[in-house]
Amino acid sequence: MKSSGSPKIIAVAGPKGGCGKTILSAGLARVLASQGNHVLLVDLDQFGQNAAFSLDVTPDEVAIENTPPMSVRAYSNNDNIVNDCPASGHQPLTLRRTPYKTLSLTSPPLDDIPALIERFRTYQTDIVIVDMAPRYHFADIFDAADQAILVATPEPASIFSATQWIRYVISNRFVEDHILAAACQGPSWRFDSALSQLPENLHTRFLNSVTSKQIHFVLNQRREGSEITQAQALCHAWSVLLGPDVRFLGSLHFEERRWFYTRKFTPDDPLAQEESIRSELETIAHLLTAHDFPKRPCLALAQPLRDARDFLTLAQDEEPRHAYRRLYEGYRRENGLVSWAVPPDFLRKMMNSLDAAWQHLHHELTHSQETPCVSKPKISSVDAPPKNLPAVTRRLSGTFARVSDYNPEHSELNAGQWLRAARENTGTSIPELACKTRIPIKILDQIENRDIKNITPSHLQAFLFEITKALGLPLDEVRTKFGFK
Repeated sequence: MKSSGSPKIIAVAGPKGGCGKTILSAGLARVLASQGNHVLLVDLDQFGQNAAFSLDVTPDEVAIENTPPMSVRAYSNNDNIVNDCPASGHQPLTLRRTPYKTLSLTSPPLDDIPALIERFRTYQTDIVIVDMAPRYHFADIFDAADQAILVATPEPASIFSATQWIRYVISNRFVEDHILAAACQGPSWRFDSALSQLPENLHTRFLNSVTSKQIHFVLNQRREGSEITQAQALCHAWSVLLGPDVRFLGSLHFEERRWFYTRKFTPDDPLAQEESIRSELETIAHLLTAHDFPKRPCLALAQPLRDARDFLTLAQDEEPRHAYRRLYEGYRRENGLVSWAVPPDFLRKMMNSLDAAWQHLHHELTHSQETPCVSKPKISSVDAPPKNLPAVTRRLSGTFARVSDYNPEHSELNAGQWLRAARENTGTSIPELACKTRIPIKILDQIENRDIKNITPSHLQAFLFEITKALGLPLDEVRTKFGFK
């Protein structure tokens, strides 16, 4: 193991059993070890050997040389003690070899949980990855780690358990503070309601404590691309609902056919399944070790009409419109990730807040004489956008997801020709319109030729809205010409 230095501690939590925290923990340990880091994987689940199985470790593979300066007990295949060097004040600890030269595995005794994090820091290694058991009394370890990762699968029970885990981690900080603890009691407390219950002289203290921890979220068993957008919106919702800085770190793809053949052709190789997601694990490991996540203000206190860019969490070189769409599409998904984590009234509030933030930026960008840039401009708190702003999303148009009044037989024969003439009158070519609306040229040609039989009503409605917005055409007239009443 490494000769000196304090290790970086990464805690991986999954409060719902079977969410994939051990797969992620073991996978990250393998990737980081293969990159030359000295890694120790700590398995806190005393009732299983999932971490050992994931690393293809057998009971006789033990590490007894170059051990950390603390008690070490290693066992052979027949449970006879091979090496026993107890130290005062510490329980014996087992270190086990793995197929990777710079990766070791241990399962420490859980007699003194608050002291575990300090014991981890005494290891002479680069990185300590803690695979946590799904129990709330490990919240102190998760909270004290240098980097905390929360894992969940795209199903209601897992997302709900992750939400409750964040609640517990925050409320657990105030165990010895009766005033702050009273504001965070109950299984459904929210940041805004908790803050309103506290006197003003405690607001700063409460805010600093809640926002001091950054949590990384990983979505496991992703089955479709839209779930990435939903996960980003979910992190945004958690940040506003509960206060902490929650960032989307990445996802692990689950494809049933690929996993079926992996199990069929390599039934005795537990590492083969993780190899199928190695590229995604490498991406997550790279973000953890190389990317410095900038600290952002508390989203729960961000004002959509004053701190719109902060509230939309604009990424580097990202246009405000794209940031808004990314969050909006994640929020609006019926029976999606966000709907499993937040109450309905909060969901409606967030949709309105997103619209208000974009309305403000839309007003700012269209009335500014300067070229829009990523850096945050000076925004006046009294410069509210006018009430008659044009619709900025399909939802604000009043037509989104309302296609029951569509009848293709009511479409006018010259609808496509009329739309083409309107486009040509503005001097906009098909490629230019495709660039503005992000609609493929093939689809635009089909709409102008009125060849819309293979376009679903909901997609046609969305395409028409983007086209009319880009060309400045009356939406109601365009909808009527294409069969919408």
